[in-house]
Amino acid sequence: MTNKHTDLIFGLLMLGLAGALWLETSRPQYEGIEALNNGFPPSFYPRILLSIWAVLAGVIILKALAATGRGPRLRIGRLACAVLAVVGYVWALDEVGFLLASYAFTLIFMLVQGYRNARVVAAITVIFPTAAWWLMTGPMRISLPTSPWFDAF
Repeated sequence: MTNKHTDLIFGLLMLGLAGALWLETSRPQYEGIEALNNGFPPSFYPRILLSIWAVLAGVIILKALAATGRGPRLRIGRLACAVLAVVGYVWALDEVGFLLASYAFTLIFMLVQGYRNARVVAAITVIFPTAAWWLMTGPMRISLPTSPWFDAF
């Protein structure tokens, strides 16, 4: 299977999954509930993210359809490590909280994907999860899993 076919299958699966999750947010049980008194229903933020997800899946599909020839070889080892990192991240969210799990996941994922510039890896490992945590818990007032050891995060 060429990368063109792999990308096409991946894009279609991601678009289908975005559609299925969108349908889940359309259930009647979520209508009319105001989340944290912000005036938005609980499906508001997930739908924004799902819209971005669907657009990116569409871009992947269009890119795969426009591709010619064979692309670079698919690295199954990296893919397997990335999948294990995601599974570990999902498990760690409940165990150590969003922020600590995100620090570990960001570091592991970048190393698995081949990033080796220590300054860039360290900066992204600290800045991106912290910014995401602050944005969600601050202005957006979204409740995230917290650490069992620290009250602040």
